Amino acid sequence: MTYNSTIWLNDKNIDLTSANNLSTFDNYEQGILLFIKQWLSGANSFTLHTSGSTGIPKEIQVTRNQMIASAKATINFLKIAPGTPVTVCIDARYIGGKMQLVRALIHDLPLQIISPTILLMNHLEALPSLGLMSLVPLQLYSSLDNSPEMLDKASAILIGGAPVQLSYLPKLKSIAPPVYHTYGMTETISHVALRKLNHEDAPDEFTLLPGIEISTDERECLVVNGEVTGNQPVTTNDIVELTSATTFIWKGRYDNVVNSGGVKIFPEEVDKLIAPELETMFPGAQFFTSGMPDEKLGQRLILCVESAQSIEVSGLIESLRAALPPYHAPKHIYFLEHFIKTSSGKVDKLKTVESVLS
Repeated sequence: MTYNSTIWLNDKNIDLTSANNLSTFDNYEQGILLFIKQWLSGANSFTLHTSGSTGIPKEIQVTRNQMIASAKATINFLKIAPGTPVTVCIDARYIGGKMQLVRALIHDLPLQIISPTILLMNHLEALPSLGLMSLVPLQLYSSLDNSPEMLDKASAILIGGAPVQLSYLPKLKSIAPPVYHTYGMTETISHVALRKLNHEDAPDEFTLLPGIEISTDERECLVVNGEVTGNQPVTTNDIVELTSATTFIWKGRYDNVVNSGGVKIFPEEVDKLIAPELETMFPGAQFFTSGMPDEKLGQRLILCVESAQSIEVSGLIESLRAALPPYHAPKHIYFLEHFIKTSSGKVDKLKTVESVLS
């Protein structure tokens, strides 16, 4: 396969034909260049690593055709024009960043690669166009807080890796390019559905990319099928509501559901409802609700807040109860100075809760 466009890697232009001495690059840059050369050499199988945010990290094997199908579906859905650059700011060791590379390589689009960092602005200033850009939420927040006008240089922005804080949605409405929250995983070769965040009335529904079929199993969990999965169904642990053949609403993780005295609670839905109150009291702080063993109830709902500041919690619990359905208020609130993170920078909720228990 030939690739004729330019590669810009951490403020320097790369000539692949002369970039044989990889010792001049750091380990992260070497990994990217090795993958690009592997792809251009026509390799048909690739080893990917899951991020570990919803289970134990593992290796999986995927085919070249699966990755091509995924890349084409994204480019076609977003109507990315020929010559549009692809900016890779997220970790290309994982599927989201790696697929940004593939989207550029198979469509002969210029690549602009920055090693993962929250502080992007100094790098982005030098680029006249950001084209198709992918960010994790923390990078988005930093950009919106410091230089939101920089994001207007993008053609489209993909956000993945974690939910986007509700407090930032109003700021997104002033951003010119469309900003999409992604749904997908390593097993589905990156995202298979997108949800536009800076629409006038941001919908809760995700819309499928071309070539993707969905159904649900007996748990109401999403099942994904298509060329990206090798035409084999991939059963997820994500509970969804199917709203049409091509749209769905994500409700939460099956393995996160809290059964408290017979009441099934989706922590992700609780998080969404209490976000305005917590943003007022702890601006910018990360938080999540989760289940904890309880002798009487089976499980009780708790709230973890990443904050060095702690407050008397009884009043806060009462305030949150007013925003929630009956029996959905957290029983306890824990303040932690730092949440435990996975190797890819996501909050490891299981280990964070375990640290509370210990």
